[in-house]
Amino acid sequence: MILPTGPVTDAEIAAADLAAYAKALPSPTGLSACVAIEQAWDLFGYPPQVVSEVLSAIADGAGFDDALDAALAR
Repeated sequence: MILPTGPVTDAEIAAADLAAYAKALPSPTGLSACVAIEQAWDLFGYPPQVVSEVLSAIADGAGFDDALDAALAR
């Protein structure tokens, strides 16, 4: 997760978190980073595919609820 140093949008945070999540996911030592990102977005317990889809949609400007609904509908 990034720490804001000024005004930061949800889209910017989601984009940074998605990049960090994608980097940490295949790493044997990345579990704690993935869990922290999932918890920060209230996505803990969802499969990595759903987490990635939600973060990607938010990074593209979608709202959280719409992004989660769309990811779960697939």
